[in-house]
Amino acid sequence: MLRLAPLPRHLEEQPPPTGTMLSLPRGETTTIDGDPPDPTVAHIYENDDEFRQGLGAPLSRDVLGAPPVPSSPRPARGDDGSAGGQTDSENQPPDAAEEGRSIWERLRHCCQLQGQRIGFIILIIIIASIMVTLMVHVILVHTGSPPLHHGSPVTSNRGTDTTGPTAHAWQSSAEPRTVTLADVTMVDPARGSSPPAAVPAKVETEGPTQATMTMPLSVDTKEVPVGISSARVITFGNASGPGNLRGVCAVTVSPDNKIWVADAYQSRLQVYSMEGAFLHQFPQAAPGLGCPGKTPVDVSIDRDGHIWILINGYPTSVDSVVQFDREGDLKARFDLPNTVPWGASRGMAVGSHVFVTWSIGPSGGVQALQPDGKAMWDVSPRQGMKTPRNIAVSGEGYVYVSDYGRHYVYVYNTTGQYVTKFGGPGHGGDRLDRPKGICTDSSGHVLVVDTCNERVVMYSGRGAYVRDIAIPRRPAEYCTAVGVAVGPGGQLVVASRDTIVVFPRY
Repeated sequence: MLRLAPLPRHLEEQPPPTGTMLSLPRGETTTIDGDPPDPTVAHIYENDDEFRQGLGAPLSRDVLGAPPVPSSPRPARGDDGSAGGQTDSENQPPDAAEEGRSIWERLRHCCQLQGQRIGFIILIIIIASIMVTLMVHVILVHTGSPPLHHGSPVTSNRGTDTTGPTAHAWQSSAEPRTVTLADVTMVDPARGSSPPAAVPAKVETEGPTQATMTMPLSVDTKEVPVGISSARVITFGNASGPGNLRGVCAVTVSPDNKIWVADAYQSRLQVYSMEGAFLHQFPQAAPGLGCPGKTPVDVSIDRDGHIWILINGYPTSVDSVVQFDREGDLKARFDLPNTVPWGASRGMAVGSHVFVTWSIGPSGGVQALQPDGKAMWDVSPRQGMKTPRNIAVSGEGYVYVSDYGRHYVYVYNTTGQYVTKFGGPGHGGDRLDRPKGICTDSSGHVLVVDTCNERVVMYSGRGAYVRDIAIPRRPAEYCTAVGVAVGPGGQLVVASRDTIVVFPRY
């Protein structure tokens, strides 16, 4: 039989409420009101054990003496599990709030933090890029070449000649002096980067050459790799003002170290020093070469120093060749035979004879002429050339023709007989991609402008690859080199559409 624990003393003194069960002797059950017992209150088992509930109606807190219930309800928890409006207790575990979160809430919170960090890093990178760009722009603007007044003499800060007329010891000087043609120097490849020696140069006494020689507005000098070493090259011609270039198609160098440039776009022949100083147009007394309506497209200089110019008369007249002496006096002039298609592109070289290429569409050839214009022999398109553009003659009399369309250099002897070809389409070594300008040097080498590979390739006289020289170019320029020439002091001169690049050695 189950027994109930006795009530506390303070409860025994209270009168039992209505309906409360009392414990009576065995087998008797009643209430204070005399009502019959509730069957659910007492239960007698078969073994005479009796279970009795001695509980009555619920007691109030006033009876029990319990503390009063707070008037304000307990604040509800927020969505993130924290108690709204309450601060954490000092006794609360430090990870209690974190444990109350779900795994999804923790992951979302981490992703939000990582996204903020990545966004902040990207913002820093963008700001740094803008600042670097502005700094580079400011540096380039403030370090550019200062503009020169048109017609003003060119000055040099190299110093004065202190050792005599045959050897220059350049010293630093704060006083500029005027550059004259006597200051033109040549660099001997065997001397490398040693101080240059003076070279006698002819000083013209007439015309604007000495007194009013002007420098193009932009002459850039920088170090570039040449073979296994490096060299300081100069670039000029791509600025406004006297001496600017816009449509270069050919270049050559005279024995007195002057650079001659045929500018077809401006229909004139311009002359520069090896340092990039613009000297004058040629001839000075006859602008436009004395042939109105015709355009210079190639220039060559023979062993006697005479200037030969190929001028294009299309579409009003036939093409012609004119010869001037060094003073600018006309020596000879003749029209080319009209045996080639009208409007063909041409190139020219002068050796023992005058050699002229022609090409139009997918065919072309070579013509050999006497100095008076009489035809000697003609190489027809049937010999395999497609687009012959430029031509050169070696000291041995071999004729080298660059074929722009087939990417080869064709070789002929002085009688027009085919000898060999070399090059071929490709992008390295002895291969060529759109060859144009071509020349030979005193050592018998053949130098070819590999136009779309942006280089000059050197071959032996038999076509064996020797090496190549990269051509500096500006951004966004491609396939712009058109001509090449070699100076008497070992310089390499490369002509592009609107610039001339001079290598002191190659």
